[in-house]
Amino acid sequence: MGESEFSEEVTIETAQATEPNSPTALVQLELWNTHAKLRWVAPLEDGGAEVTSYQVDIIGVTNPDEPPRQLFVEPLLPGGVPPQTLLLDGLVFSHVYSVTVSAINFVGASAPTEALEIYTFRDGNCIGDPEPPGGESFDRD
Repeated sequence: MGESEFSEEVTIETAQATEPNSPTALVQLELWNTHAKLRWVAPLEDGGAEVTSYQVDIIGVTNPDEPPRQLFVEPLLPGGVPPQTLLLDGLVFSHVYSVTVSAINFVGASAPTEALEIYTFRDGNCIGDPEPPGGESFDRD
């Protein structure tokens, strides 16, 4: 057997995954006295690793002594296909809440969205359907 010449040297660079970008377009779709339906758009850049969940932070503005709540929500479809929706219940009538959403991949969490304020004092009226859909607290819709 003979020997051949060596091929040219090739350099391959790989990118290390990072945290995803923030989700965008966090909006309140519907509001009831103690419920709110939210929607957001998955981040355009996932940091090189699939978004595995969303962190939803809910802070009571009206009552600062109310402990903040933190939810972890799986993407609706594989690959974090937008839009994502969430039905929040267990809110207190006549209160204001501040809500943010962060995207999470195996590296970590994105910066949160800009805060969205939810007002639950609509004199028994609602924005959207007159009755919230049934289901457990913080259910997906």
